[in-house]
Amino acid sequence: MLTTKKQKNNLTKTPNLGGKPIGGSASRVARLKCKSHFQMKRKEKKIEEKKPKRKTQKEILLENAEEVIEMVRAAKTYEDIQKKFSVCADTVLKFFAESVHSARVREAQKESAEIISQKAEKVLLELEKGCDTAEIARARELAHHYRWLAAKKNPQRFGDSTKIQAEVKDTSSTSSWLGEVLNEIDNNK
Repeated sequence: MLTTKKQKNNLTKTPNLGGKPIGGSASRVARLKCKSHFQMKRKEKKIEEKKPKRKTQKEILLENAEEVIEMVRAAKTYEDIQKKFSVCADTVLKFFAESVHSARVREAQKESAEIISQKAEKVLLELEKGCDTAEIARARELAHHYRWLAAKKNPQRFGDSTKIQAEVKDTSSTSSWLGEVLNEIDNNK
């Protein structure tokens, strides 16, 4: 099927370029304009889409340090802290050990020992008359666990160990005698 020269020109012309033929300098300019237009649109989208930098788990805990310390003071578990701030266990433990708030966390843990010891007493007092032995054993174990936990958090107050300090003063001639014996041993070598 042969086409005339006029029909060929109509096929190669584009309506959006005012009827100028494709492939010439006009089409290149149009493509460049379109390309730069799309690039500008992409840049605008990138600027709009830029989200604030997501905070690390450590930064989240540092921002909420006061609340974390209050949770520790209220004898909340590490799991409660993890759930509330959506952080992992390692981050909570590192926060307690390495952050600038670690001394305050340790102090809050000591204070939480009082609440934990009260839990032990409460478990035993809530036992009802007529409980079966399984419930009594469970309550006894829970109370024992709470007392143990309180002792770990504040050993000075709730710990079992007692310290005995003894000071030995040399009031006899034993030290001079011992010195003589040691000298004789050194001389015999």
